[in-house]
Amino acid sequence: MIALSVSAQSDERADKRAHKFTATLKTFKNESIEGRLVHLTDSSLVIAVRRYNSSKVQTIHNLDTVSYRNIQELSLHNRGGARVGSCIGAWSGAAIGLLIGNAVGHKELSEHPPTGFQIGDPIDEYLFEGAVYGLVAGGLIGAGIGASVNRNFEVAGDYNKFLAMKEKMKF
Repeated sequence: MIALSVSAQSDERADKRAHKFTATLKTFKNESIEGRLVHLTDSSLVIAVRRYNSSKVQTIHNLDTVSYRNIQELSLHNRGGARVGSCIGAWSGAAIGLLIGNAVGHKELSEHPPTGFQIGDPIDEYLFEGAVYGLVAGGLIGAGIGASVNRNFEVAGDYNKFLAMKEKMKF
């Protein structure tokens, strides 16, 4: 009874993890199948494939089960990668922008010291500008990198390569 519940929980976690990937696979018949990875078993993939009618309107998601024997190559794209990449890039860019703004501000103030009465630290303008420019630039660069990351596997109908791919993806 306990073994069954542990197995069911691990299958449920694997299914949740599988839903995060968009899969593109190439079969030995030179077919290309693209869709959302729904489930991964010990010997096959279940993919929700989008089908379109003649007017290019999505009609239904068909579930296709593809055995490892029919898979030549498999490419997995992490859904939400652009969002994660933009967040990491934005925060990293803001931190680097603060450092650059601080360095530029100190250099400018040493060459041209402020005169007259001032409220606040004049270096704050440089810090703010550096952080904003770094946030925008880092967010855009991170989104581009995050959106383009794919994991490619050559299964070639080999069961051991399929299991190695499954282990590497932690399913």
